[in-house]
Amino acid sequence: MHFDKRTVAQLRQPGDEEEGRLTAAFEDCREKEHAAADQLLHPRHGVLYPAYVILRDALQAIRAGCSQKYLALTTYRKKTRDAENNAEPKARASGSEGNEMNMPHVTKDLTPKLDDAPQPPLAYAGATPDSDRAQRPPLTISPTHEELNPGDRVMGVEDSGKPTWDFGTVEQTNEDDAVVKWDRDGRRKLHQESLQKI
Repeated sequence: MHFDKRTVAQLRQPGDEEEGRLTAAFEDCREKEHAAADQLLHPRHGVLYPAYVILRDALQAIRAGCSQKYLALTTYRKKTRDAENNAEPKARASGSEGNEMNMPHVTKDLTPKLDDAPQPPLAYAGATPDSDRAQRPPLTISPTHEELNPGDRVMGVEDSGKPTWDFGTVEQTNEDDAVVKWDRDGRRKLHQESLQKI
């Protein structure tokens, strides 16, 4: 996790003893991180790859520790701030004058709040949202097992259920098969499951 100067300056704000201890631990960790990064960015000449890997792994471990210390500090500050905000309305309700000029103490939240996303983000710009996709008809057409009669208009359907977009007219049928005169290329005998009545 990368910490910019503004974040570190916000962490140095005055607080109680526990906050001071957490801030000191975080700043100590940051100094170690800077020293390890300096060793990694400016290695001695002739450093072998295994030594470089050890330096890299040490920097990653230090950064993970700094992230944990930063999280502990911000969590402690948030809990303290929440406790102050919860205690303040109780104190105002129990012993405050009716003065409307008394404003509650407002503090900035250091942790950014993310908006609740009602649906997952789009795969690419202009993509169809999932909510719209659910309302569309399916891409495959399941053949209906209606009885076909001579003269019925039909459309061909693949085994997977996708339409072939071939259209024709039923000429003869029995319980399993049908003879269809296709609009493009003549007659064929097909299983009724391969036909969709339209």
